[in-house]
Amino acid sequence: ILTGNIEGKTNRRLIQNKKLMAKLNENENYRYLINVKYKELESFQPGYIKEIISTFINTKFTYVCFERKDLTGTLIDVPEEKICDELLLFMKEI
Repeated sequence: ILTGNIEGKTNRRLIQNKKLMAKLNENENYRYLINVKYKELESFQPGYIKEIISTFINTKFTYVCFERKDLTGTLIDVPEEKICDELLLFMKEI
């Protein structure tokens, strides 16, 4: 997704999947981000990390692959849970 192209416009609406939101709220990395690493950001703009994750989940991306031109332009299909986990890990590491 990080090296792909955005298909259409970005979609910034909040995640509607209650099961995914419950998993996110219980996630150890998410709790660390909102309570320690980005505590000030969360107090200034509550829900900001959820907005970032929601934008990635709700936006469609396509492959850009010069080695495999048949993949270029194909939609990238990644499970929502995987996107959520990977983004949390990325935000924790930066």
